[in-house]
Formats: sequence, C-alpha cells, structure tokens
Amino acid sequence: MLAVATSNGHLNQPHANALDCEKEERYLEIDFRPDEPQFIRARDDDKIYWCNDYKELSHPNLFVRAAKTRKRLIPDLKQTLIKLSSTKTRRLLNGGKLVYDLEPPESRYELRLTGHVDGAVTDRIVMTGYVWLQCSDRYSIWKIKKRMAELTWLKSNEWAPIHVHLDPIIAAYSPSAYSPSTYSSSTQGDDPPVYDDRSGTHLVGDYQLHIDMAMDKENQSLCGRLCRSRITFQSRVVDESFSRIGGTLLVNNSVDALLTTGHGILNYFVTEILPWAKEAKVGESEDITSDQRSEESDLKEFLAQEDYSYVDSAADRAGVLGSLNTSKVLRWEPLKPFDTITYIAQAKHTNIDSTWDIFVGSFNADYALFTRYGYPPSSQNQPQNNAYTINPRALNPGPETHIPAPGGAVTLTTEDNTDYILLGQQEVIPVRLMSDEVEISVCGLKFTTLKFQASDILAQGISGSWVVHEQKFVGVVVALYEFAPCGLLLPSGTVQRNIMEFGVDIRAISLTPPHLTTTDDNPSSSDVVGGVPAITPTQDNAKKSDPESLRRQRLHTFLNERHSSLNLTGRLVTGVPDDPTRVREDISEASIMLERKSER
Repeated sequence: MLAVATSNGHLNQPHANALDCEKEERYLEIDFRPDEPQFIRARDDDKIYWCNDYKELSHPNLFVRAAKTRKRLIPDLKQTLIKLSSTKTRRLLNGGKLVYDLEPPESRYELRLTGHVDGAVTDRIVMTGYVWLQCSDRYSIWKIKKRMAELTWLKSNEWAPIHVHLDPIIAAYSPSAYSPSTYSSSTQGDDPPVYDDRSGTHLVGDYQLHIDMAMDKENQSLCGRLCRSRITFQSRVVDESFSRIGGTLLVNNSVDALLTTGHGILNYFVTEILPWAKEAKVGESEDITSDQRSEESDLKEFLAQEDYSYVDSAADRAGVLGSLNTSKVLRWEPLKPFDTITYIAQAKHTNIDSTWDIFVGSFNADYALFTRYGYPPSSQNQPQNNAYTINPRALNPGPETHIPAPGGAVTLTTEDNTDYILLGQQEVIPVRLMSDEVEISVCGLKFTTLKFQASDILAQGISGSWVVHEQKFVGVVVALYEFAPCGLLLPSGTVQRNIMEFGVDIRAISLTPPHLTTTDDNPSSSDVVGGVPAITPTQDNAKKSDPESLRRQRLHTFLNERHSSLNLTGRLVTGVPDDPTRVREDISEASIMLERKSER
C-alpha cells in the first residue's frame, strides 16, 4: 500500500492504482524495510535511502521538480566540472591515484526517488525526487558543494534536493606499497626502500623499467598471466604495479607481442613527471594567474578540514573477484618492451644505446606491447599462446548471485552469460556486457569504453585482462567502479586502431592461432575454443529459443558491427595506416628536475 502527495505537500488517501503521469506528485509514502533489495542506502549517509522501483521514465510525475532542478543546475555547474577535470590539485590530493570522470558532465546527473530515515527505523518512509550528482573524489565533492552554496535559487522549496555522492571510477591496475598512489605521509619511513639491481630498459635520466611475467606450474597459457612492472631510480624501486597479460598479438606477421595496458606502467611519469614538464615551460618571471591563486587558496581551505586524510581510504573497498594471488608464482620471467607503451604519455625506443624516451602529448590510448627473451619470433614456437583452459569450478560458483545495480537486482548465471574475463591459472570471471558506451576522461583526454557487470566487486589488478565471448576477443579491462560490481573495457577495435596509430613501425596485426586445450574427453566439461567453453549442439539449440540468449545475440551482433570484435582464430587488420601528425614535447628538463627532487 502506498500514499502519494501532490505538489501542495498534503498526503492523499492510500491507493493502489497507477500514478497519474499528467499530474506532479511530489512525495510518495511507501512501506519500508531497509533490508529489502529495492532500498539502497547511500554510502556517505546511513539515513538516506533511495528506491530503484521508481524511475524517471516509468514514473515521470514523481520527478517533475527534480527534472526541472537538473535542467537549471547543469549550466550553473558546467564550468566547475570542466575545471575539475584538468586541475592538478586533484592529482596531488589523490597521491597519484588514477581516477576517471564520466563524460560529458551531464552524464553524471541521475534522478532518484530518495527519502530520509530519522531516528529509529520505521515501517514507512516518505520519498521524493532527488538530483544525484556522481563524483570520483572528495575534493570534487567539496568544490561542487562550495559552488552550490553560491546558488541562492537552490534555497527555495520549489527546487528538488541535491545529493553529491562519491562513486569513483578507478584504473584497474593494482599499485603496490612503493607506488605514489598508496603512499601516506603517516607511513613514511616505516619500511626500508626496495632495490632492484637488474639491468632494465633505460628511460629518461637514471630511470629504468623492469617488466616481469609470472610463471607457474598450473597455467601454460599466456592469457591472464600476472604482470609486474617496476620503475627504479638509481636501482631504488620508486613505483611498482600489477596488471595482466591479456594475450598474444602477431605483429607484422613475424613477431609475437604480449598485450597489456599501459596506465599502470606509465602512471608514475603521468603523475610525477608530467606536471614538472609543464611547469618547466613556464618562465620563473611570469606572474601567477588568478586561477593558480584560486587553486592554492582552495587547496589550503580543503586541507584544513579535519575529516580529510591524504589519500582517500580504500579500506571499505572489498574487491573479491580477481584478487591478486602471487603464492603460485614460481618465478618472474623478464620481458622486453616492443615498439611503444602508450597512456597519455608514451615510451618509445630511440634506437640510441637501447634507450627509451618518454614523450608527453595527446596520447588517448592505453596499451603496452612486450616480447619474451629467448623465444623465436614465430608464433608456432610459442607455448599455446591464446589457448585457455577454464576451471569448471569457475563456471559453477554455486547459487545464483544477485547484482545490486541501479536498475534493480540482476541474476547472473553461467547459462545466460557467455562473456568472461580471463585471469590465468584456469580462472575466469563471468560478466554481463552492456550495449551502452561510457565515455570517461582523465588529464583532459577522453576514452570511449563499454561497461560490464560482474556478480561482486572486482579487485584491482585485472587491468589488461581480455574479455572474450565465444571465439571472439571483445576488449581489454581498463577501469573499475570502486564500490559497484562493474568495470569498463576498451573495445578490441579501439585497441587495434590505437596500436596502428601510435605504434612506430606496425603495419599489420593479427591474433595468433590458438592451440585448443581440454581438461578431459567429456565434451560437456570445460573444453575451450579460444578462451570460452564449447557449446554442444543440444545446448546451442536450446539457447537459441531462450529470450535472454536472443537478447545477447542481438547485443553481440551490435558489438561486432560497431567495435569489430576480433576472432581469436582470424585476422585482425592489415594495411599501413596514415601517419598522423602528433605534437610531442621533450621532457628532458622535467626529468632532470625530478631527479634532483628524488635525490633530496
């Protein structure tokens, strides 16, 4: 039973009929139990709940005021959101942690039916339409609230309440204790420095890059192998991160290149060197702009808050799917960079004493290519390459799992879900791919991604993993929602175009042919073809008539046409692309300045 209130705020008699969409109904009183799945508590306020049974499209009369508020608020906050996307203050406060913004800014607004629970929890709650505004860090929330305090029109009851909430989208790599993103001034000096005296790939100055791939007894496939990257300065480890080797690409019909993401490897240079490089271009005699003064003033005011810690705590982020496990690693096999590593900045071979240089510019790509020492270039000599054997236990995790999503609870089962994240050691994560594109930005650059859902929160460290569907390579995992069971991938077609565009001498790419692997002779077990279980004819016919399977077939038809999903046994692309003009800034001055900083 429910009761509604019109715009005058008085509750009408309870009724069970459909709401009149032509008349605004500002308040809704409904039965309330906080443990029911349709009621979702706000992470930052345990007294605020929103109900996902009521949507703007299905119940527009409940959101008239909120829709009007959103329409007026968007232009008033536009410049604030644009400035936040490029300010270096956010990078400083996040300690190098990579966070992404949704683009365009209008996509961060959502209307939700929201209510407050005051005092003891009762069995009834009065709810109204709110404007929810998503942010990826606490500094952005503070700046937006400060701007909203200047908007006097919001004080009128004619406008809906606004809730600015923290829902970070973060990079999918896993930083270690040596990385700036996990650094805290409170722990400075607690642990002795770590050194890596091996000879690595020489980068600018005295910086070296060390890339290693995990070797273990259980997994001979290269798909999903754990990948460790280290940046050393005069042999001292200044940055370390973990990602995954997605699989193998055959480059120029002759070289097997291992593919992963570049953001974990280059994050140190993006967050540490990039700001120095830009400052090096500014003369010491130039006046400080008003925007710079404003940023410094805001920084001091924000840091004065008592409830702020140097880096947003991730203690309440319980990522369980894809958690790092180094216990089975027998040894680390060193890899050598091939061609380029690209993410905002770019590492490129200069052909001078085997040195690689770092360039900064508009590199809106995210990939890294490596080769193995001691293996012939021909893919026929590589062990198994993109073949993958799936542990049957990964396909049958137990009872159906419900995903708490804004659209309601989603049941995820292996029967109606045929997308998998490859993790190595025969492990996979079943996911549900969505058809909507999600645009994200970082450091002023934009990436178009696809969103997927899992059955639980995803752990950092799955960056670079391939997402596959039947015999197709769909995309590469690059980002995660920090507090939701969702992630973002770069479509395989995008990765292909980026490698061809930003690579130095890449004329053709294909996927190496897989060597099929089975766990036993039973065709109903976890036989794999290019990374996913084979389907018997009986299963296939049954799934064709299943509505959910038909929906997914249409979805993947759309993906294949729009994003050129890559067949694991076929060609990816051939031909020589046009060489685009790219502006690259030499950062030698910046690297020298950073070296002096490190020495101090």
